[in-house]
Order: sequence, then C-alpha cells, then structure tokens
Amino acid sequence: MTPARAQIVVLERPASFTGTFPVVSDLINLAYFRADGDSGMWVGSSDNADLQEYLPKPDGFDETTGAQAVSDARRKASLRFEGMEEGDKGGVQRTFSGLYETTPDWQPILDSFGSTLHVAVGFSGHGFKLAPVVGEAMAARALGQPDPFDISIFTLPRFAEERPIRSSYPYLRAKFLR
Repeated sequence: MTPARAQIVVLERPASFTGTFPVVSDLINLAYFRADGDSGMWVGSSDNADLQEYLPKPDGFDETTGAQAVSDARRKASLRFEGMEEGDKGGVQRTFSGLYETTPDWQPILDSFGSTLHVAVGFSGHGFKLAPVVGEAMAARALGQPDPFDISIFTLPRFAEERPIRSSYPYLRAKFLR
C-alpha cells in the first residue's frame, strides 16, 4: 500500500445552483464533484497525472493545494455545471489535500490472515460507497461465518500472482481508475 496525495478544491456555487445533488463522476473531464452544504461543491481530480505524488513516508505531507489544482477545478466545474463559469459567486471556499491509501490496481484488499486478523484496506478514496457491503463481509469473517458473497477477487495474493483487478469495459481516458 502506498499513500498518494489528492488535492481538493471547494468552490462556491452560483445562486442558481444551491441545495444537494448526487456525487458526480465526470469521466470526460476526469473529475468528481459532490455537494458541500447548500452552496459549496468539492472538486477532485480523477486524472492519473494528478495522483502520482506517492508518499512512502506520509508524515508531514503538504496539506495545501496548488494554484494549478485550483485552476483545473474551476475549469472542470465550468465544463460540467451550467453557471459555474459565470462565477456570480465563483469563489473558492477552501482547499486542502488528503491521502488516498492505494494498492497497485487501486482496488481494496479484503482478506483474512488466520482466524483473528481480518483486513479491509486500500480503498483509494472509494471506501465510503463500498462500506455497507464490506462491513457485511468482514463482520461475517470476524464471527467465523462463511462469506455472504464471493470476495476472493480482493485478496492480497492477487498482486504476487499478477492478477490485478481490471474492468472488462475500461474507460480509456481514466486509465487505472475505472
């Protein structure tokens, strides 16, 4: 597992675009967006080139966001959402950087080592959406019950056996992320 730095920009939405909206994954512009309160919007990059800052020792990593990330976030938001380019509010509410814990194929490891050590790690930023099903599977293992469904594709040996998880229908611009 390797930590990778991800930069997030929270933009202020125009008055015509308030309230909640679903998480949007934009595979054309390689960005994702999610509501932040009634008037903010997180903008993160899904571009492989933006996620190459691997940190073997993440202590003290740079928690700021660079000017290029802010510029890219504004551009990508304006390409996806009407009114964002006009900037009738248009400000940056805040910026920050965080860490993804990544595996070589950017998919999680769900595995058990003996009867008492069960791991669910390496979600590369998409653990929250997988939490209900992962919780169910790992709880069954912790209770000594059979897996409620097949999770064998996610075991650690896949890397040594050169069986990374790959989509049958990849979106080529998104490379390894899809």
